[in-house]
Amino acid sequence: MKSKKLVVSVLSGFLVLGLVLSADSVHATPFVLESITSTIPANVTIPDLVTKKNVYTNYTLNTVEFGSLDAFCVENVFAPNSGQLPQTYYLEPVPANLQRAAWLAERYWTGTHTNLTKADFQIAIWELVIDGFKWYSGAGGNYASVLALGDGMPSPMVSLASNASYQNYLVNHPVPEPASVLLLGFGLVGLAGFGRKFKKS
Repeated sequence: MKSKKLVVSVLSGFLVLGLVLSADSVHATPFVLESITSTIPANVTIPDLVTKKNVYTNYTLNTVEFGSLDAFCVENVFAPNSGQLPQTYYLEPVPANLQRAAWLAERYWTGTHTNLTKADFQIAIWELVIDGFKWYSGAGGNYASVLALGDGMPSPMVSLASNASYQNYLVNHPVPEPASVLLLGFGLVGLAGFGRKFKKS
């Protein structure tokens, strides 16, 4: 009887843990952005931001919690400058309107398209997500080849790094899946129960 109660208690504990992790995954995970490394300019128009001016196409977010995160800008808003840093950003699931952009970003991170640069991918992503965006010259001239890669759904490894006041980014970052943790927990409980039964007989 006691062993049954123990198993029920352990299973309940894992269920609660799984529910807590699931709730956390819906909400954003905060992190501190200390600095942004940006290089490789292209001449573009970004509505409500710049007209026929050079902007950077290669972003790395330098964070306290996760180290350096490779990033793609997805918003026509200025990044925080050095005087506005550090800033709290949030890791969130990729929203529906950025799914294709995130999938393209993941194609870059998988490294299967070696003839295309990060700038090509960044210009293609801006072309996708910003109405009225226009590329003129400089880095990123092969963006049409990136768009020709097609469409798909990104994996959970891609997240949105967001801040209400500044530029948002797609980042390549592993996010634990609550379902996997829960499944592992039930598996361990099952093994423990099987071990006890085997020991008795």
